Formats: sequence, structure tokens, C-alpha cells
Amino acid sequence: MDDFSQKTLCRKANLSAFEYHFGIIGLLLADSLSALVVILAACWVSPAFKAHPAMAQGADPDFSVLKIAIAYGIIFPLVAHVFGMHNPLSRREATVLAVNYISVTVIALTLLTIFFLLTSYTRIGRYILIYTFVFSVVEMTSLRLALWRLSEEKKKRLLVIGAGRMGRLLGDLLEETCLPYLVVAFTDVDSALIGTKIHHSPVLDGRVPVDEHCQKYNVQEVVVCVNVWRSRNHEKETSNCMLSGVQVSTFSSFIEKTFYYVPVEFIESSWFFQLNTSGDYAIYRGLKILADIMAAIAILVITSPILLLSALLIKVESPGPVFYSQVRVGQYNRRFRIWKLRSMRSGAEKDGPQWASKTDNRITRIGRLLRKTRVDELPQFWNVLRGEMSMIGPRPERHEFVESLTREIPFYEKRHLLKPGITGWAQINYPYGSNKEDALNKLKYDLYYIKNASILLDIHIIIRTLGSIMKGAR
Repeated sequence: MDDFSQKTLCRKANLSAFEYHFGIIGLLLADSLSALVVILAACWVSPAFKAHPAMAQGADPDFSVLKIAIAYGIIFPLVAHVFGMHNPLSRREATVLAVNYISVTVIALTLLTIFFLLTSYTRIGRYILIYTFVFSVVEMTSLRLALWRLSEEKKKRLLVIGAGRMGRLLGDLLEETCLPYLVVAFTDVDSALIGTKIHHSPVLDGRVPVDEHCQKYNVQEVVVCVNVWRSRNHEKETSNCMLSGVQVSTFSSFIEKTFYYVPVEFIESSWFFQLNTSGDYAIYRGLKILADIMAAIAILVITSPILLLSALLIKVESPGPVFYSQVRVGQYNRRFRIWKLRSMRSGAEKDGPQWASKTDNRITRIGRLLRKTRVDELPQFWNVLRGEMSMIGPRPERHEFVESLTREIPFYEKRHLLKPGITGWAQINYPYGSNKEDALNKLKYDLYYIKNASILLDIHIIIRTLGSIMKGAR
């Protein structure tokens, strides 16, 4: 690939984090504005308000509709975000959506009521709460359904170059999801594939110039799913599509920006040259270290009573030490000792290291509760204070497992380019892992974070982690 094409595709790949945040921020703003409208409408129709809805009848002069609206406009989208309502890859089912918005609205209104009781010693009228609940569920669900329908009607038209393993995998992924993309055709030079179909999309002759296919099928984006170009001419044709306003992405960059993970099996060592090492990243890294220290001190102080109570419960239920430590692999393959509250019975690994699982019978009753609430992870903030870990990053793994996984999984050792974290992108996007396949899938998300780490992404991870804790997920 020539220098122009390579640099352009790299820039396209680096847009993935921006596009992700833009979509999230857009949904947050939509929910915030909708919440403002909902609360104003609820106040307007409430019997507690007369002709002028700016003031509740008999309410404190400082307790205005505007304050209620602003508070709800902040609380509602935050609660929705905690519960993953702004995840573009979530299931697109009307019933599930409505049930989720009912839960979010109940929690948001509860927090709104508590907020005003604590700050203004004033309660919000029951009619306002009832109307707000009904309006919120109806409006938010309707708005999201309308956005989904609009995205279905405005699907981006894709041309996939290559009908081999990568091309078929891309077709399968898009077929399984409801994302706003439409593969209008594949191209390939294999005569056995030309004329066939993949998920109802035809396989066209790859020897025909790419720009001709783009014009004929009104293509908006070309996704390159081949490792080796058929010819220099073919490469040039593809890059020239950009001059017609057609976006060009590699398979890995498209997967990154669409599904928010890195397809480890299909990248080369050169992929790591795209990692951000600029001056702004150095500033972000410095801010992250400062935030880690401040957060670790605050959390250890605030949760000290919980740690003490947990220690007592552990001692009462089973004999053995309160704390449990293991040697883990950290940044740049440096080993360190991680600390946790013991959640398994003593001697659980007398037969050697074993993968942990959700239904592990070695876990005690108290340990299961500690794991569900992640209280067992609290001592790791001591590792954060020591500079061995960060609040956010790839989870540190045991060196026994790292050695075997490095031999079996490509680029597994690259997850150690950053400090390990208490929570991370893989933890909020992939369920609890207990085997090699899970380790591979988590690596895909870890590499996405390593490439796209930013303050916005860190905030998003923290909020989603809070949601996971509230749901009892691990």
C-alpha cells in the first residue's frame, strides 16, 4: 500500500474513539433534553400548579420548576448511561427497551426525590412524580424507537473487497446485529466465488475497477478484507475512491469503530505503530496518575468500615487469612503482588493454579457476596497507590497463565503496554472469563482500550462499572 493510502487508513482507524464518543454524547444530550421536556410537561399538567407553572402552590420560593427540570435533566441521562442504555450494540427490542426505561425512570425519580429532600428539605408532589414517570417511559421509548427506525432507513451502503474468511466474518457480524449498515456487494477474483451470494449480497468480479462498483451501487464506504492487494492498480483504484467521497477502511479499522474491539487474529505487528504516543497522550497519562492517587486515597478511607466488616465476616465463616495475595504480571511484564479480600476457602489451590469461574465451588458464601459487589477488589487500591496498578486498564493475570496464553494467543503480551487496572474496557463489555477463548476475546477489548485510551473513555468505563456493580455483574 502506498504512503498516502496507508496514512489515510490510519487516520480513519484513529477516528473510531471520536465516533464512539460522539454517538454516546449525542444519546446523552437527547435523553437530557427529553428529560427536561418531560418534567416541564409533568409540572404543567399537575394539579399542584396553577396557571403559572413556574412555582408550586405553597412551595418554597427557591423550589422552582426550573430547578426540578435541570436536576432531572442531569440525573436521568446519567442513570440511563450507568445501565447501558446508550450502548449502540444493545439489543434492539421494543419490549426490552420499555422495561429498561421503566427501571431507569424509577431509579432516576427516586434519586431526584432524595436530592431535593437533602438539599431543599422539600418534597416533590406525587402528581408530578406520577406524570413524570408515565411521560418519561413513553417519550424515551418512543424517541429511541424513532431513532432506530431512522437508522434502519438510512443504512450506510458498504462494498466489501474480499469474499474470503475476513469478508464472510464481516458479513456474519453485520447480519447478527441491527447496526445501520447494508452490504450491497462483495468483490473477489476467485471465479468460484463470483456470482454467488453471501447473506443475500452478490459477489462481484474483483477485476472490475472498484470505483465502477462504487458508482453503480451508490457505495458510501469500502471495507478492504484482503491481506494482499491483487495489484498496485487495484490498490490505487481503492484509494482513489476517497476522492469521490467514499470512505475506505481496512477490516480491522472497521471492526474497531463499529464493534469497539480489535480483531486480534487479523492484525499484524505494524498495527501497534498506530498507538498514540503524542504530547497530548503524555498529558492524559499524567492526569490519569493524579486521578488514580486521589481516587485510591478517597476510596480506601471511605470504604474502611466496609473492609473491616468484610474482614470480620470472612473470619467468622471460614478459617484462614483475611487477605489473599497472588503474583500478577503488570506493565512491561513486571511482576507484582496483588491483594484481595479472600473469597475462597483456604487451600483452594493446593493442586496448583486454576481458572476461576462464576459457579466455582471453592467460593465461600461471604466470598460470593463480596465478588458480586466487587468489595473483594477494594484492597487493590493499595496497589494503585503503590503505582503498580491503575483505576482503569487491562486486568492483571497470573504469570502462570500469561506464559501459556502468550504462546497460544497472538500479541497477548501487548496487553502489558499499560498498567493493569481494577476495571477496564474488557470487564464492562465481556462476561467473566475462565478459559483460553475468553482470554482471546478479552484481549480484543484490551487492545481497543490501549489504542483509544482517553479521559472520555475512562469516564464511560467508570460509569458502566458502577452499573455492573449495581446489577451484581462480575
